[in-house]
Amino acid sequence: LYSPHSAENLFSLRRILKDNIHARVDNKKLIIENKISGKHITTGLFDGSFWWLQFSLPLATATPTERQGILQALASKFGTSVVGVGDPTSQTVLGKRPAAHAAKGGRKKKVRYTTDTSTPSASSSSVQKPTTSTTTPQPLDTTPTPNTSVLDNPGLQWHLRLNHMSKKYLEVLSKISPDLKGIKFGNNLLECADCMKAKGKRNPCNSKRQRTSIVFHRVYSDLAGPIRPAAYRSKNRYIITFTDDASRYAVAYPMENKTQVHLSVIKFLAEIRKLLGPNTKVAELRTDAGTEYKTSAMRQLLSEERIVHTECEPATPQHIGTAERLNYEIGNKIRVNLISSGLPSYFWAFALNHVMHIHNLTPNASNNMISPHEVVFNDTPSLKYIRRFGCEAYILDTHAKNKPKFHARSDLGFLLECQPTGYTIFDAQKKTVVRSKHVKFIES
Repeated sequence: LYSPHSAENLFSLRRILKDNIHARVDNKKLIIENKISGKHITTGLFDGSFWWLQFSLPLATATPTERQGILQALASKFGTSVVGVGDPTSQTVLGKRPAAHAAKGGRKKKVRYTTDTSTPSASSSSVQKPTTSTTTPQPLDTTPTPNTSVLDNPGLQWHLRLNHMSKKYLEVLSKISPDLKGIKFGNNLLECADCMKAKGKRNPCNSKRQRTSIVFHRVYSDLAGPIRPAAYRSKNRYIITFTDDASRYAVAYPMENKTQVHLSVIKFLAEIRKLLGPNTKVAELRTDAGTEYKTSAMRQLLSEERIVHTECEPATPQHIGTAERLNYEIGNKIRVNLISSGLPSYFWAFALNHVMHIHNLTPNASNNMISPHEVVFNDTPSLKYIRRFGCEAYILDTHAKNKPKFHARSDLGFLLECQPTGYTIFDAQKKTVVRSKHVKFIES
């Protein structure tokens, strides 16, 4: 259906045929009939290229209220809004392109079809030929328009001339240069749109957040990675950290991918409940609004645990500065331990555990130089079992009885982790990681 005053196709002949309408061709005539009652609707003629039907839109004689109802009915029927309807008295033509044109994919030159409405006739059967629109676009007016606000404001003029110099420097310059003497620089310089576009920067975060006094009531979490290479004998490439707001007690886990965040949260909750009791409750989890914290599994877990998820503003890491600083700190300490020990970088997961263990045992500036361990457990931690990461370690071979009499009783290894009850050692001879309490160290 085509309206000469509209650039939009409202619906096609194929769409009409679906609504109990029948179309048949008889001696170069297109006859439209009601399929059920057989009632004749209209007749069209073929001009060699198109079938032409001429009739008036129902909007022509409708009142504004009836016109609005017709448009709403069409919109609800065809699932879209009817737009582009111009003069309600305009004539409408229904045309169908021949197959030769339809077979050529791609749209050619647009053709507009018009009907002559200067001499309307109720029984008119004349058909108008298609005509090609030859409207010539008008050239753009490129004449510059003077900016009266600039011409009337010498201070703004000098601001623009001097590379958008700031108001402060312009006021200093006006006292030095005679060319700027007596010129006033108003606050309108601070509203220069070009300066805002070119000199945009972050707003300061000066407000101080109130820390909670309840251990593990509020927890900060952040993700680091991907890390290359992957951790030793695993596919772990990420680190997730959890930091208690009250004590700065921190826990970190290596992860294979970001979809495992909810598993790390479960592991973290199990660990703190093992340390403090099964009734330990985390009330708030504060993150950087990363999508890894918004998965369906994560939302379900937070709902079951009744944990409130607080997201910081986009591109504002200051809102979770506690987690960001921890990531920066452990990154530096892992790096320096690997460099100092000479171990391959794929041992970073063991270095992570070593760093986090010592972090919780040593003084923290946020706690007035009290260790997180002491804040949580009210107990001064012991450091006597701590050894240098990567140092030489000689592991007692507990199966030496079954070996020759003069066989070596200890194997050479390298320290990876320290715990009060024992050590994690990389056995250089067996090329594997073992746990043992019976170890002697050479830290030179």
